Amino acid sequence: MKKCIFTLTLLLFTVLAAGAQNYKWAGGVRFGGATGGVTVKHKFDSANALEGILAFPWKDGFTATALYERHLPIIGEGFEFYYGLGAHLGSWEHRFSLGVDAVVGLEFRVPALPLAFSLDYKPAFNIVRKTKFYMADIALGAKYIF
Repeated sequence: MKKCIFTLTLLLFTVLAAGAQNYKWAGGVRFGGATGGVTVKHKFDSANALEGILAFPWKDGFTATALYERHLPIIGEGFEFYYGLGAHLGSWEHRFSLGVDAVVGLEFRVPALPLAFSLDYKPAFNIVRKTKFYMADIALGAKYIF
């Protein structure tokens, strides 16, 4: 019950607070999807960003993804819609893979706190190793802004 009250209070605080912060760098985690892992984002300005994701979705493999993203403000201060394109490379079962990625999502920068949360959909198309379209990559992200 205490956790529920704390969560509701924090949510109310973030909704009522003003002045969502802009940021240059953010780092955190991406939960869920085939490429859940560690993420770092650099915003060049209010509309353009580069995001890197390092994921370990398999027992003996990894995927590194780089995405160019375009951010557009929506709803109100702190909410942004973003979309972009990129590429991934990886290795699993000692075999190299390479492909292209897309992303579309929503990001909320918490006012008065150095936090950003996101929900995104990131389909990918593997070109090298096993040619396949991966559609089921929906994930939540939590980043610390610095």
